[in-house]
Amino acid sequence: MFADTKLSTKILVGYTIMILIVVVTGVVGYWGMRNVANSLYNISQVESPLVEVANEMKLTMMTARNTLEEYKGVAYILASNDQSELDKLEEHFKKTLKDFDVGVEAITNGAVVDGVEVIKTDNESLRSLVEKADKLHNEQFTVYADKMMKSGRDLIQRRMAAEVAMEYFESEFNSIVKAVDELEQIVKKDNRYTNVKNKKKSEAEALLKTESHLIDATKELKIQLLLGRIAIEEAAQTNRIEILNECKMRFRKSVTLVDDILQVLQNGGTFNNTNIRKIEDKGFLHKIGEIDRIHESFQETSDKVISGQISIAKAIVDSDADMEKLDGCGDVIAELLTSVEGEAGKEMELARVEGKECVSISTMSITSAIIIATILGICIGLFITRSITKPINSIIAGLSAASEQVTSASEQVAESGQSLAEGASEQASSLEEISSSLEEMSSMTKQNADSANQANGLAVEAQGGAEKGVEAMNRMTVAIDKIKDSSDQTAKIIKTIDEIAFQTNLLA
Repeated sequence: MFADTKLSTKILVGYTIMILIVVVTGVVGYWGMRNVANSLYNISQVESPLVEVANEMKLTMMTARNTLEEYKGVAYILASNDQSELDKLEEHFKKTLKDFDVGVEAITNGAVVDGVEVIKTDNESLRSLVEKADKLHNEQFTVYADKMMKSGRDLIQRRMAAEVAMEYFESEFNSIVKAVDELEQIVKKDNRYTNVKNKKKSEAEALLKTESHLIDATKELKIQLLLGRIAIEEAAQTNRIEILNECKMRFRKSVTLVDDILQVLQNGGTFNNTNIRKIEDKGFLHKIGEIDRIHESFQETSDKVISGQISIAKAIVDSDADMEKLDGCGDVIAELLTSVEGEAGKEMELARVEGKECVSISTMSITSAIIIATILGICIGLFITRSITKPINSIIAGLSAASEQVTSASEQVAESGQSLAEGASEQASSLEEISSSLEEMSSMTKQNADSANQANGLAVEAQGGAEKGVEAMNRMTVAIDKIKDSSDQTAKIIKTIDEIAFQTNLLA
C-alpha cells in the first residue's frame, strides 16, 4: 500500500517522523535540564540559605550563652558600682536576641539576611522545628537570661552592701579589741596584783592564782574575738553555703563564749572550772559595759556580713541554677536547630539525587533518541531513495530501450535516405543522359525530320520519368524532415533523461 504512495507523500512522512523524533528529544532534554535547574535552584537558593540561617542561629545562641557567662563572671568579680561593662554585655545579648528573631522570621516568612535572600520554607516539619526553637527561646531562654542579668545586678548590690558591712565589722572589731586591751591593762594595774610582792608567800600564791585566772579570762576574751573575726573573714572569702553555715556556727560559738566571759568578768563566777572574783572597780566595770555594747553592735554587723555572704551565695547558687537551666534550654534549641539543618540537608540531598537522576534519565533519553533518530533516518533515507530510484531506473531502462529503437529507426531512415539519395543521383544522371539524348535528338531532328515523332515520344517518356524523379525527391525531402523531427525528439528525450538522472543523484 505504501509502495503505491506518491513520492512527495513518502518524503513528507519521512521528514515528519524525523521532526517528531527531534521534538521528542528536545522535550526530554528540556525536561531534564529544567529538573536539574530546579534541583540546583533548590540547593543554592532555597535549602542552602536555610542551612546558613540555621547555622547562624546556632552561632547566635552560642554567642548569647557566652555573653551571659561573661556577664555572670563580671557580676561575680565586679568590685565597684561601675556597671558599664554589664551594660555593654546586655546590649550585646539583646543584639543576639534580634539576630535570632531575624533568623526565625527569614525561615518562616522569608526575608533578606546579610544580602542573601532566604525563601519561605514549605517544609512543615522544618517550620515546626523552627517554631519550637523560637518558642523555647522566647518563653524560657530569654526568661532565664533576664533573671540571670537581674540577679547579676542584684548580686553586685549585695556584694557592695557586704563590703560596707565588712568595713563596719573591721572598725568595730578594732574598737572591741582596743577595749579588751584596755581592760587587760586595768586588770594588770589592779593593786592586789601589783602589790603581791608585799604579801606572804602563801597569800601571794593564792592571789596570783586568782588574779592569773582573771588575766586568762581577758586573754580568752581576746582569743574568742579573734576566732570570731577569723570565722567572719573566712565567710567573707567563700560563696559555699555549707562553709558559710560552718563559719556562722563558729562565730556564734565565739559570741556565746565572749558573752559568758563578759558575764563572769562583770559579776564574778566560774570560768574554765576556776572561780573569778567580782571586781568592784568602776573603771573596770565601765570598760566591761563598753565592751559589751560594742560586742552587741559587733554581733549585728557580723550577722549582716554573714547574712550578706549567705544571700550572695544563694544568689550565686540560684544564678548557677538559672545558668544551668539556660544552658539546658540552649542545648535543646541547638538540637532543634541542628534538626533544622538536618531537614534542610535532607532537602538538599533529595534535590541533588533528583538532579542526578534527571541528568541520567535525560542523558539516556537523548542518547537513545539520537540513536533511534539516526537509525530511522538511515532507514527512511534508504527507503525514500529506493522508492525514488526504482521507478527512475525503470523509466531509464524504458527510455534506453526506446532510445535504442529510435536509434535503430534512425539508422534505417538514414539508410533509406541514402538509398533515395543514390536513386536521386541515378535519376540526375539519367536526366543528364536524357538531356544529352535530347540534344542528340534535337540535332538528329534537324537532321532527320522523320525521327521527330519518335523523339517526341521519347521526350514525353523522359518528361514522365522526370516528373517521377521530382516526386521521388519530394518524398525523400519529406522523409528527411521526418528523420530530423525524430532526431530532435530523441535529443529532447535524452536531455530529459539526463535531467532526471541529475535530480536522482541529488536526491540520493
